[in-house]
Amino acid sequence: MQEEQSGKRRKTSHPHPSPQPLPSEQITNTSRSSFLFSRHAPLVFSNYLKLLLHACGLFIFILAIHFILSASHREIDGRVMQHLQELEEEKIQCFKKYQENQCDLYGHQPFFSHFCNQWQQCMNRDLGAGIARTKMIMMAYGEMVNALVEPLTIKAMLTICLLLFGVFIGSTLVF
Repeated sequence: MQEEQSGKRRKTSHPHPSPQPLPSEQITNTSRSSFLFSRHAPLVFSNYLKLLLHACGLFIFILAIHFILSASHREIDGRVMQHLQELEEEKIQCFKKYQENQCDLYGHQPFFSHFCNQWQQCMNRDLGAGIARTKMIMMAYGEMVNALVEPLTIKAMLTICLLLFGVFIGSTLVF
């Protein structure tokens, strides 16, 4: 009774049985090997497989775009170099004509002055200023597109479109 009056309680320890895990907790507490045999494993694996296939397809698409752009860049650079060589040859021809006709001596005469001025301007022009790179880029892309499309018939273009459409729809519906 003294314990009750003083307000102190005596602590007793009783062994409490550990609570049994619920069935849903048993699934999360199991090892990885049992996950392979769970009912969700095929869905998880098919989703990972789908992700892998889509990633591979995207990688191939990006790689194809890279190869197309690098090939077109090489083509454009080749055309610019060819154009620069033509301008250099033209500049050399103007220099030869200027020297052959002795424009430095006879350039002030009325008959020679017109030609000598043209040859002198041709010799003194800057090679970089004569290049219209944007025009050359557009011409190159136009020729590449025409080279791809001209040999194809309507039947071949429709077949290619249906094949691509079927691949995309089929890959989506499979999974």
